Amino acid sequence: MVTDLDSRTEAEDEPGQETPDEQAEDDGSERDDPRYLNRDLAWIDFAARVLTLAEDAKQPLLERAKFLAIFSEGLDEFFQVRVAG
Repeated sequence: MVTDLDSRTEAEDEPGQETPDEQAEDDGSERDDPRYLNRDLAWIDFAARVLTLAEDAKQPLLERAKFLAIFSEGLDEFFQVRVAG
């Protein structure tokens, strides 16, 4: 089993070297962290898949309405949390 400690490079173990987490904490630029961008993109991909299911005519009407509700709630939350800040 590989742990985070096992996957560190020698440069990360040297004193005075900051990890990316520590650097983000220091300058307050958490929103610039690629992990946040990936999370946003992952949510957008999920929303696209849900919307595709809602558009599928093979799905029963009630299921399509449920998918639209999931998409709508997720989109509202996305804009409230990620865009509005």
